Amino acid sequence: MNNELKTRFDEIYSPPKDLPSRILEKYELLSCLKHSESRQVYLFREISTAKKVIVKCGKAKNSELLKKEYDILCAADPQTAQLFPAPLDYFCEGDMHYYVREYAEGLTLDELVRTRGVLPTMEARAAAAEICGIVHRLHHAKPPIICRDIKPENLIVCPDGKYRIIDLDTARYIRDDAQHDTKLLGTQENAAPEQYGYRQSDKRTDVYAIGMLLLFWCRAAMTKTPGYPRTSEK
Repeated sequence: MNNELKTRFDEIYSPPKDLPSRILEKYELLSCLKHSESRQVYLFREISTAKKVIVKCGKAKNSELLKKEYDILCAADPQTAQLFPAPLDYFCEGDMHYYVREYAEGLTLDELVRTRGVLPTMEARAAAAEICGIVHRLHHAKPPIICRDIKPENLIVCPDGKYRIIDLDTARYIRDDAQHDTKLLGTQENAAPEQYGYRQSDKRTDVYAIGMLLLFWCRAAMTKTPGYPRTSEK
């Protein structure tokens, strides 16, 4: 490994030295899940309980999505809140914002299909019905919540077989006075047309994403590999 690559490797995978004491005194670092100039995601374990947590870090100018996810989950009613990992903490220090949430045990749907192969037909039908039920409950929450990024990587299959949604940072409330989304968010391959700025995203946006999820299953069944090709997130 040349010096440049080794330096980059150490920057990404070495324990971060600039995390606040509020994190380091309470949690033990397990791994870095994502690292970019503007955002980092770490897996920690709480020292006193051994429970795992996710810590998302973002610079102030990129922190809006972190704060929105935290606020939406804190305001959710108990039935809605149980569909997501629980928010635990949010604070700012210097130019950085920190969001701590519960770690969701299990595999993502994408990992499940990649490791186990195609789901049996009845299991896939039951999973699709459960995901539709989750989205229905979100759409009928008060106020209604639109996920805007339902995809295999954001659906956790828990050890008990139930599904939970992770990474709610692209979610939003429906606004009666909005004509279109103020920001273009979501993942390119399963984003509905309105997510490109043509109009306000609404319940149909998630219905479209569920259709793309079903297409993922169909393509996986036909090719024996997961469905749509991967592209970068917007």
